Amino acid sequence: MSARASCALAPGPAAIAVVARAALAAIGASLCGASAAPAAAATQSSVAIEFALSSAWDGGFVTNVRLRNDGTTTVNGWTLAFTWSPQIVSHWNAILTTTPTGTSYRQELTPLEWNSMIAPGATVTVGFQANGTFTPTVTACSVNGVPVVPTYVNSPGGGGGTPIVEIAGVPAAADAFRIPGGMTARALALSSGADVNGWSVRTNNPHVVQVSVGAAAGGGHELRLSALAPGFASVTVADTGSGASRIVGVAVERPDASMPGFPAYLALGSVSEDIAAHLDYFRGYGPGAAGGSRFVDFRYIYINGGPVSGWRTWTAVPGDRARRYVRESKRLGMIPCFVFYNVPDSGESLPTNIAHLHDPQYMAGYWRDLDLFCDVVREETADGWPVAVILEPDCLGYFAQAGYSPDTPAIAPRVDMAYSTAGFDSSPILAAGDPRFPNSIPGLVRAINHILRRDIPSVRFGWQLNLWASPPGGFAGTPIPGNGICRMTDIYGIADGRMRIRAEARAIAEWYVAAGVLASNADFVSIDKYGLDAVGANPACAADPAAGPWFFNADHWHNYLAVVRSLREATDRPVVLWQIPVGRVNSTTDVDPAAGAPFAPLDNSIQRYEDSATTFFFGDTFDPGTATRRAWFATNAGQDPKVSTSGALVTWGEHLSDARDVGAIALLCGAGVGASTTNIPPSSGISQGPTDGGFWMRRAELYYLDPIPLDPQPPAPADLNGDGRINGLDLAMLLAAWGTPGADIDGNGTSDGVDLAMALASWTG
Repeated sequence: MSARASCALAPGPAAIAVVARAALAAIGASLCGASAAPAAAATQSSVAIEFALSSAWDGGFVTNVRLRNDGTTTVNGWTLAFTWSPQIVSHWNAILTTTPTGTSYRQELTPLEWNSMIAPGATVTVGFQANGTFTPTVTACSVNGVPVVPTYVNSPGGGGGTPIVEIAGVPAAADAFRIPGGMTARALALSSGADVNGWSVRTNNPHVVQVSVGAAAGGGHELRLSALAPGFASVTVADTGSGASRIVGVAVERPDASMPGFPAYLALGSVSEDIAAHLDYFRGYGPGAAGGSRFVDFRYIYINGGPVSGWRTWTAVPGDRARRYVRESKRLGMIPCFVFYNVPDSGESLPTNIAHLHDPQYMAGYWRDLDLFCDVVREETADGWPVAVILEPDCLGYFAQAGYSPDTPAIAPRVDMAYSTAGFDSSPILAAGDPRFPNSIPGLVRAINHILRRDIPSVRFGWQLNLWASPPGGFAGTPIPGNGICRMTDIYGIADGRMRIRAEARAIAEWYVAAGVLASNADFVSIDKYGLDAVGANPACAADPAAGPWFFNADHWHNYLAVVRSLREATDRPVVLWQIPVGRVNSTTDVDPAAGAPFAPLDNSIQRYEDSATTFFFGDTFDPGTATRRAWFATNAGQDPKVSTSGALVTWGEHLSDARDVGAIALLCGAGVGASTTNIPPSSGISQGPTDGGFWMRRAELYYLDPIPLDPQPPAPADLNGDGRINGLDLAMLLAAWGTPGADIDGNGTSDGVDLAMALASWTG
């Protein structure tokens, strides 16, 4: 893990510079900064140390070290020192000083500013990646100079001072195992090498598999699994006597014995790094249903930074950022999603992208890194575990926005370097048996798609399309306002505005299709909103939501869904909604079960900003506060039946089903930059838990009680504004486009009486 990985800025629209990238970078840098706290004395028994193996491979491993305060007073500052033969090559949540001592290394870890204090009963977790083998052989371990005898927990299997949980039939190093198709029950013997006083077991997805422990017929105990439906889950088994535990993923096969793929319902996902704070959070799931399952279908991460000092260089073994992510995702019963983002290296701009794409040395490195990424992911998903890849989020958007056509001769990416460059395995990246792709934008896109499809059998991939990709004047003849395409109804009204939005979105999609994004049978297209919550992007929005472009009311969100529908129609591909903010509108009436009171308002400070995304998609009843805010969030020119008011309260019903209806298959949410509100513990360590107070994850858990199945049928053609109904708004749009293709329902190239008859015949009101 590196500062670059945890604090890198997510891409954002160039056309709407609400927050300067430099300002966001400064915020991110301040969040990533840390200093050591002075060490203070600890008593002999105050701090317990546990070394927990997180993952292992030939020649290396990842370990989390937990410091638990078993005393009665707060530890104010700590220094953990120990000698061990493995060599630490990267670390997180601490400051590390390493001194070689013969064949071993003396390690000294001191805290960052945010984790220097350990309250009674609390635990601080630090982590590192090391070369060598995880063994229970730490010596001279001390906290603040006082000797401590460490314990060891080997999560994926192997040696350790604490007994290790073994599951019969599941190799010690396995990240996951399968329940064969058609098998409804499976029993696996358990052992831990200790006098077991009892066993506990839990899963994060009881809708796929239910788990229990019982007495085995031949003596001892067995893990019992009842398969309910094809899908993925995580299972944690613990020996309650010794404290030994094992976490492992489970795949319930389809009836035909194939590996499950993407869910058959609208999926949810979350950003997540492979750092202790994130992994410990997801591993800390409860029994599910009402106990904090913390399950999502996808977890996503950036594979970014470019070929010079990017993601490949952040681990001692090149490619291990991707390798570890697949393994940890499988252990959690989730689908790994990678955002491959390497045309830029740090900050992105049109000149930067052009310079990199024209640079033969840079592009040789780009193709090598893509080839390495594919090799690693193919190896780790050889069992068929699915993996998703979102490609180069902003690269094509800059070209479209600048007015370039996809075949502009001036943009000649060095695709040819993929033919003259060997990968890390010394084999050609593109060879004689591969198609010959030209040095052009479509050649670049098609070559990338071809390599992914060729090299990763389990992959599903798609390119990012951008809300802000319109050139000056727009593709469809309507200039885009400064606050973005989704605000066009503020100028033109609902009916005319949505017609213009859909026409522009179709034109944007057609540009990307011409650029080759559908080549090699790409599986989806994706679109985001913005990399920062609305109030974080523009603090004035807290008092006046109209003051910035991103604090959407329900009408604007339906405009966003109109864009999604147009992308779906123009590309004939489902849409992944990615990097959706997790902020919500204050003040919710939803009760936090842990507190027995409504979730606390977000105070609109760093990492606690309001946005309306979570409120819109999950639904909520809230008190916006002032008359200005109430009027904004009660706005309903689009006649959405899910929007209502009662006194001071505004209610938005759930709109996940609306997202499904316009072609979305997944909603991937999370902070785009370090200042954003988080639905999991922040990478910066400012908070021990999600900065949204756990609201998003609670609502996700409730969603999984009755997820929304994907509708194989396309939206009704007469539903012109994409709101799931055919009513007066669709009629107004049809009349506004009369005699043009703008509302052509029957596909004859114009809007006429036949289209009117079709609209009236399917009228829902």
